[in-house]
Amino acid sequence: MDRMAIGRFEKAKRDFVVTAKANINRAKRGFSPIEPAMSAAVDTVLAGQKHWPYLAAKGGEHLVFSFDDPRLQGIVYKVNYFESLPLLTAWYEGEDAMERKLDLMREEMDQRTAKLNQMRDYFGFNAVPPQRFVIKKLPVTDSLIMALKAERLVQGMDLPKELPVWTCVQRKIKKPEGQTYSLNGYYPESKVKFGRSWSREDIETYDAAHDVLFGGPLSELDQASQEKWVLLEYPELLPLWQAKIGDPVFKKELQQVVKKLIAYTQETGELMELAGAENLVLLKEKAGWQVKLFDALPMKGVSMESLRGITAKLKSGRSLTLQQRYVAMNGLNTLRFINALALIAEVPERMVEPDVMAVPAETWRQEIAKIFVDKA
Repeated sequence: MDRMAIGRFEKAKRDFVVTAKANINRAKRGFSPIEPAMSAAVDTVLAGQKHWPYLAAKGGEHLVFSFDDPRLQGIVYKVNYFESLPLLTAWYEGEDAMERKLDLMREEMDQRTAKLNQMRDYFGFNAVPPQRFVIKKLPVTDSLIMALKAERLVQGMDLPKELPVWTCVQRKIKKPEGQTYSLNGYYPESKVKFGRSWSREDIETYDAAHDVLFGGPLSELDQASQEKWVLLEYPELLPLWQAKIGDPVFKKELQQVVKKLIAYTQETGELMELAGAENLVLLKEKAGWQVKLFDALPMKGVSMESLRGITAKLKSGRSLTLQQRYVAMNGLNTLRFINALALIAEVPERMVEPDVMAVPAETWRQEIAKIFVDKA
């Protein structure tokens, strides 16, 4: 790298520090921007260089790219392949189609940035990792096409050398050290994966836990009896249950997080993604217990409003489309798990949604499980 490039990089780092300090001060006044200088520093290093990010991992909706350059080993590109795949189609349709898609993508990025800032308003500035949504051009390689699951789409066609993609630029999140508790629960309906059928015990647990968590007759049982059904449905809650019994300070912090989660959901109508491992955690640091929202951004198309539309359709006796089943699975799981956390934390408040309880647990169970049965 020549001296001019080094100079640009050092200036970008200084600008980054200045911007970060300014952001913290602005956040104290109620404004919580996401750091823009981080991606600018990356661009400075990459300018005129041959270093491209390489595909390092793949998650539920993201491709994670890392860098060989030692100065960028703390930075990752998270490419949203659900948002990026339409750009490959638009490339074939022509320049006008591509510009329309890019304009829509920029609008969506602005909306998601606003949602991140909103989460910081409820959970604290440091609860959400610094990140920035940008459009980046990545080289179109065989590994990228396979990761995008676009082999059939591009079969026999010429490919662009580069493709603009939806990218979240952020620092690598190191696995938390010390005591960490995940506040996440996976979909109970997934028990029928790999062709497995519901057992009698599965059905009894699902229906009873649903009743407990959505204000049915079993919610009148004593605390221990309600906890039994919830722990059977969400065994991943057992460490939280054990910790709240043995650590009064932890229990108090857990209660505060649950109250914030309920307030956020009730007041915004947004539904966080609480199924992924360590999307939302309580981490013990030197300053005490801290909540971290590593990857709990509200799900696109899944909200209280969309869930109410789903319940209206089910109450009328109609079946759901595949897309509606995914909305139902994610939305119901978030509401159910928030109430499960509230029960374990012994917080009296609940996410009360009468229409959800008006649909029998059996209907939810059978309709959502079709997602996994169809995949078997």
